[in-house]
Amino acid sequence: MTPFFLQRQERALEEIQVLSDFCQSYGMNVNNTKTKLMVINGDQNDHNHLQVNDIVIKAASYTLTLAPFTPKMATSPAQ
Repeated sequence: MTPFFLQRQERALEEIQVLSDFCQSYGMNVNNTKTKLMVINGDQNDHNHLQVNDIVIKAASYTLTLAPFTPKMATSPAQ
Protein backbone atom coordinates (compact mmCIF):
# COMPACT_ATOMS: atom_id res chain seq x y z
CA MET A 1 0.00 0.00 0.00
CA THR A 2 1.29 3.44 -0.93
CA PRO A 3 -0.59 6.35 0.64
CA PHE A 4 -0.52 9.81 -0.87
CA PHE A 5 -1.35 12.81 1.30
CA LEU A 6 -2.60 15.62 -0.89
CA GLN A 7 -4.50 18.79 -0.16
CA ARG A 8 -6.01 19.57 -3.57
CA GLN A 9 -8.00 17.48 -6.02
CA GLU A 10 -5.97 18.87 -8.93
CA ARG A 11 -2.77 17.57 -7.32
CA ALA A 12 -4.37 14.16 -6.81
CA LEU A 13 -5.27 14.01 -10.51
CA GLU A 14 -1.66 14.88 -11.41
CA GLU A 15 -0.37 12.03 -9.22
CA ILE A 16 -2.87 9.58 -10.72
CA GLN A 17 -1.71 10.63 -14.21
CA VAL A 18 1.90 9.84 -13.23
CA LEU A 19 0.74 6.44 -11.93
CA SER A 20 -1.20 5.80 -15.13
CA ASP A 21 1.81 6.69 -17.31
CA PHE A 22 4.07 4.43 -15.24
CA CYS A 23 1.65 1.51 -15.52
CA GLN A 24 1.31 1.98 -19.28
CA SER A 25 5.10 2.04 -19.70
CA TYR A 26 5.53 -1.28 -17.92
CA GLY A 27 2.36 -3.07 -19.06
CA MET A 28 0.78 -2.94 -15.61
CA ASN A 29 -2.77 -2.25 -14.47
CA VAL A 30 -4.20 -0.62 -11.37
CA ASN A 31 -6.73 -2.78 -9.51
CA ASN A 32 -9.61 -0.28 -9.34
CA THR A 33 -11.53 -2.39 -6.81
CA LYS A 34 -8.66 -2.16 -4.29
CA THR A 35 -7.67 1.46 -4.91
CA LYS A 36 -9.50 3.99 -2.72
CA LEU A 37 -9.47 7.72 -2.05
CA MET A 38 -9.91 8.75 1.58
CA VAL A 39 -11.30 12.26 1.99
CA ILE A 40 -11.07 13.76 5.45
CA ASN A 41 -13.35 16.77 5.76
CA GLY A 42 -12.94 18.72 2.50
CA ASP A 43 -15.47 20.38 0.23
CA GLN A 44 -18.36 18.54 -1.43
CA ASN A 45 -16.37 18.55 -4.67
CA ASP A 46 -13.49 16.72 -2.95
CA HIS A 47 -15.75 13.71 -2.34
CA ASN A 48 -16.19 12.90 -6.05
CA HIS A 49 -14.56 9.84 -7.57
CA LEU A 50 -11.37 10.56 -9.52
CA GLN A 51 -10.70 9.20 -12.99
CA VAL A 52 -7.62 9.41 -15.20
CA ASN A 53 -7.60 7.27 -18.34
CA ASP A 54 -8.70 3.78 -17.20
CA ILE A 55 -7.95 4.37 -13.51
CA VAL A 56 -11.06 5.10 -11.42
CA ILE A 57 -10.59 5.83 -7.73
CA LYS A 58 -13.70 5.82 -5.57
CA ALA A 59 -13.90 8.25 -2.66
CA ALA A 60 -14.70 7.30 0.92
CA SER A 61 -15.58 10.26 3.13
CA TYR A 62 -14.60 10.75 6.74
CA THR A 63 -15.13 13.59 9.19
CA LEU A 64 -12.24 14.43 11.45
CA THR A 65 -13.17 15.04 15.07
CA LEU A 66 -10.51 16.45 17.31
CA ALA A 67 -9.72 14.18 20.24
CA PRO A 68 -6.29 14.91 21.69
CA PHE A 69 -4.21 11.92 22.76
CA THR A 70 -2.40 11.68 26.06
CA PRO A 71 1.21 10.40 26.14
CA LYS A 72 -0.14 6.88 26.84
CA MET A 73 -2.32 7.11 23.67
CA ALA A 74 -5.58 7.37 25.60
CA THR A 75 -8.01 9.95 24.28
CA SER A 76 -9.00 12.90 26.37
CA PRO A 77 -11.90 15.24 25.65
CA ALA A 78 -11.13 18.14 23.32
CA GLN A 79 -10.94 21.48 25.10
